Amino acid sequence: MHIRPVMQKVVCYIVRDGQLLVFKHLDEPWNESGLQVPAGTIKPGETPEDAAIREASEETGLTALRLVRKVGKPSTTWLPTDRRHSTDMSSTSKSKSGHQNDG
Repeated sequence: MHIRPVMQKVVCYIVRDGQLLVFKHLDEPWNESGLQVPAGTIKPGETPEDAAIREASEETGLTALRLVRKVGKPSTTWLPTDRRHSTDMSSTSKSKSGHQNDG
């Protein structure tokens, strides 16, 4: 069995005026992807903080984003399509308005 290398990921929570930004992918069936928040892979040499800002900007088109706080770093292993895959995810919180929001 081949084990893939650990992939560093970020998940971004964008909150403005007390509301969490969520979206759905128009190119995927609703019942398969559900609601999404910006997320993605940390590129080699990139910090988790920089990756969070980049991913959030790429996926939403928003430009005035800043990191408010890091909210966790769980480590998980999952088995998509019967292939072992290990993922280390960093969850990050951001706000467009610059105000810290507690969820």
